[in-house]
Amino acid sequence: MTTLRKPHSRRWLYLAAGSIALLFIGVIYAWSIFKIPLRQAFGWSDSQLAFTYTLTICFFCIGSLTSGWLVKRLSLRTILLTSAAVILLGYVWTVNLTGSVTVLYLAYSVMIGGGVGLAYNTIVSLGNAWFPDKKGVCSGIMMMCFGFSTMVVGKPAAKLFDMPEAGWQKTFLGLGILIALILAACAMVLKAPSPDVRLPAPKPVKGRREDFEQQDYSTRQMLRRPSFWICYVYGTFHAAVGSAMFNFAGDVVGSLGASATLITTLVSVLAICNGLGRVLCGLAFDSLGRKTAMLLSNIVTVLSPGLMLVALGTSSLALATVSVCLAGLSYGTSPTISATFTSSFYGTRNFAMNYSVSNTKLLFASFAATATSALYTATGTYLAPFALLFGLAAGAFILNFFIRKP
Repeated sequence: MTTLRKPHSRRWLYLAAGSIALLFIGVIYAWSIFKIPLRQAFGWSDSQLAFTYTLTICFFCIGSLTSGWLVKRLSLRTILLTSAAVILLGYVWTVNLTGSVTVLYLAYSVMIGGGVGLAYNTIVSLGNAWFPDKKGVCSGIMMMCFGFSTMVVGKPAAKLFDMPEAGWQKTFLGLGILIALILAACAMVLKAPSPDVRLPAPKPVKGRREDFEQQDYSTRQMLRRPSFWICYVYGTFHAAVGSAMFNFAGDVVGSLGASATLITTLVSVLAICNGLGRVLCGLAFDSLGRKTAMLLSNIVTVLSPGLMLVALGTSSLALATVSVCLAGLSYGTSPTISATFTSSFYGTRNFAMNYSVSNTKLLFASFAATATSALYTATGTYLAPFALLFGLAAGAFILNFFIRKP
């Protein structure tokens, strides 16, 4: 049997390569930046552009599910190269739009969203396969890069939009080519651990008895476990709070007297907190254990809308700012918890498919932004939307105590 004598060498290289790829494909979350030149060029309404983002997330999940099914049928290289080609074609098609919003849905949402989903699930699954002893840190680093994409890639792209020599079309085309090249390079470099390679086993957390089993579950077996469905609802509530908070952040602090400069700054702070939340949650998972990591995340999630309610009641801009920062941290912990929970409870052998199924909760969580927007429109105040978010956060907090081993 071959032993990986230096587990911190080759696998860390793979993690670095995968994280760089995630840093660039995560730019689908920069839609709030990318939609601006499209609105100016074609005059599409906010609702049409908002639906583009909703469809993008839907096909991101579909691409992720497809990857989970393909990973045992095709090579990693084939999946990543296919993803690179689909994303590039999507950007090329988007660049050549002629005014039909339906074509935008097909080019950007279906092709780019679906292509990103293919690559995302493949890379995250590979990372978890190489790091059975550091699931939290591995997932946290990858998710942090995915979350930082809006700031690291989206912001420079926005500056290029305003340059006459670049413009949105050349910027989109250049970004599509760059992402395709990075994914193609990853396809040539990344490798899955062979069956005869021994990797370090997870170290037990001192003084804490973890409640997950060292067993591999098929997706069908996972779906029969109460623990999965409790965590699925928990994760939906948890992600819904952060998703809706991101939607309202700028508007609510603006209603409390924040300047345009502060609102712009908070957008960057949100991205930073989002990324930090992902890696800090991973560190907590490995060092403190699953229960403590999820409990700490729950506390942050409850505090965020709770503080915002107090801020609205007292017209405190300072408390509202703290609430927004906590929202970023909370939302950042969600994908890390999803990845680490799935691999710890249900094993790594079928992780690709299991994780992609688990990630479908994002579809339901995304409707929180729509629901809270409708509440605000109906009541004319932010109190009702944030009361709903506080209720969802409290529900997630309670559900956390019912999650047990499979």
